[in-house]
Amino acid sequence: MSDILGKQSLTRHRFANSTVVNHQVVPGAETSNAFRGSVQPMDGEQMQALGLTRRSQIAYEVFTDELDLRAARDGRGGAEGIRADEVTYRGERYVIHAVEPFDEYAPTPHYDAIMVRDLP
Repeated sequence: MSDILGKQSLTRHRFANSTVVNHQVVPGAETSNAFRGSVQPMDGEQMQALGLTRRSQIAYEVFTDELDLRAARDGRGGAEGIRADEVTYRGERYVIHAVEPFDEYAPTPHYDAIMVRDLP
């Protein structure tokens, strides 16, 4: 695998689908995987194009060629949706908002994801 400039250690948190037991929703199990990726800040124009706000959210773009990241998806036909991955960066958890695989034309096949955290 080729290297992506500025890689640093990150952690992906992935969640299994929730189940219903005795009419109660039981959250799916969480698994964590360490990976390396390049984290880049997003500017105001990029955030606005995604419907994010600088006053209440912080967002970064993360590039990695080591593992896949996934955003949330709604369920179809009554099925439960898929919960978005979370990434730990600088001790804070960010939710994956969008993912774009770049493998067709990129010199290094990789994922480009946007991760978002609400500000307190």
